[in-house]
Amino acid sequence: MVATYVRRRVYTAHQQYTQGHYQPDVADSYRYSKPAPGEIRLVELYRSHPLAGLSARLHICPLSRAPPYEAISYTWGDVTTNHTLLIDGCSLPITRNAFMALHAMVPLWGSRLVWMDSVSINQQDSLDKNHQVALMAKIYQQATRTLSWIGDSANAERAVLQLYRLRPALVSKQMYQEVIDMMNMKVCGIETSPTWSAVSELLSHQYWTRMWIIQELAVSKEVFV
Repeated sequence: MVATYVRRRVYTAHQQYTQGHYQPDVADSYRYSKPAPGEIRLVELYRSHPLAGLSARLHICPLSRAPPYEAISYTWGDVTTNHTLLIDGCSLPITRNAFMALHAMVPLWGSRLVWMDSVSINQQDSLDKNHQVALMAKIYQQATRTLSWIGDSANAERAVLQLYRLRPALVSKQMYQEVIDMMNMKVCGIETSPTWSAVSELLSHQYWTRMWIIQELAVSKEVFV
């Protein structure tokens, strides 16, 4: 009974977040502190308790001496900032995709240290953006791993598992061509398979068209989708 109640509460909270119905009652907007040259802002994600929503703290530290952290790679999507991230009890407007990515990363217990451009960089300060963007290659290179967030679709998970199973075969020219044909819907019947449709959806995702993806993934020590 307790487990069922917990699952229902978590599901309800998740629905409120994803549908944009949750608007925290906070008095102040978050104000960024300025980092010194060579410093970055890391986002500590946490919940005050397992049934609570997403909260965060920002920590400024020298990149050269930063504690272990993970970098988040994602697509901004709609740039409307219609979701709210609580940082030290204050509100920071962020996009739906940024919120959903962070919501997927926050643990039920403890905390998690990440770097995300739309939160770690003051988007209202052009000088801060210039300073931080110049450090991005080193930020992704130094991260323990890069978390590639494509979305919360169950199809994405199924597609990733399928591609993982096909890893040995994908190095062959024949299998590679079959995947390309599937993407172009040239092979009859493949698109009717739910799994291959999911693969097609994954590989056609807007994420792969992002300008920064080559830098983010190429310099990363490890990539987790």
